[in-house]
Amino acid sequence: MEIEVLITGGTIDKFYDPIIGALKFKDSIIPKTLKHFPVKYIIKELMLVDSLNMTSQQRQEIVKYCCESSADKIIITHGTDTIIDTALKIQQQKLNKTIVLTGAMVPIRVEHSDGPMNLAYALGVISNLEHSTKIAIQGQTFCPRNCQKDQKQGLFIKKNRS
Repeated sequence: MEIEVLITGGTIDKFYDPIIGALKFKDSIIPKTLKHFPVKYIIKELMLVDSLNMTSQQRQEIVKYCCESSADKIIITHGTDTIIDTALKIQQQKLNKTIVLTGAMVPIRVEHSDGPMNLAYALGVISNLEHSTKIAIQGQTFCPRNCQKDQKQGLFIKKNRS
């Protein structure tokens, strides 16, 4: 089984630039990180963008890529702030594929990052899922319409049903 890894940006791929005192993008760390995992994969870097700055056109580009890809299993690295929005757009396509989105609260290049664990978790769950679109993060797998990011706690949680 070969997994396609689609890189779209997000905190998982940022680095701290001490000159400007901020997180930014340079190049993707995902290919280097994936070398530590014994799975077959191909990598496609589509964009490196903070999900809060992602345009609807860029989000549609991700959806289009998923629709046109010949891969049966796709992992998308994405910013956590709008990962649910993108997952919902992909889910609407009802693709006959397994697509898992993941990201991180702390960049992989920063000590104590959750990025490697989230990426490893996504790699682990994708082989056991039926065709669907899921978010795999913080050791949990979520259906996009049934989860939310708790900004205060920095956690993904199941939505409260009111």
